[in-house]
Amino acid sequence: MMKRAVAAVPVFSCTGCGRVHFGGGGSCGHCGAPLEEKKVSGRGNIYAFSVVHVAPEEMDAPYTLALVDLEGAGRVLCRLDGFGADCSEMGHLTVGGPVVFERISPRGPLFRTEDISENACG
Repeated sequence: MMKRAVAAVPVFSCTGCGRVHFGGGGSCGHCGAPLEEKKVSGRGNIYAFSVVHVAPEEMDAPYTLALVDLEGAGRVLCRLDGFGADCSEMGHLTVGGPVVFERISPRGPLFRTEDISENACG
């Protein structure tokens, strides 16, 4: 297995309720308080995940959604890269397993497993 570099994650933290947002908008969509930008490590652990087999028209299925406990930023909903239409090997995804931030895609944050092996997609 090889390790790849981890990108820092730009997040916006609400100064009122503490919720974390990936897009800046000036104010929190929940309570209206101002947002502060901060960067967090980009490392996290899978809290839960599910494979989506029936997707909206603009998305290809299957794909994997996960709730990730992101270090320094709370829990976020994201897609996991490399686990979808051309990857049938889901066995090494586990609750509590480490993941890292990959990038912000047009559909939201994208994460990947921390260790990439020759047998894993991604």
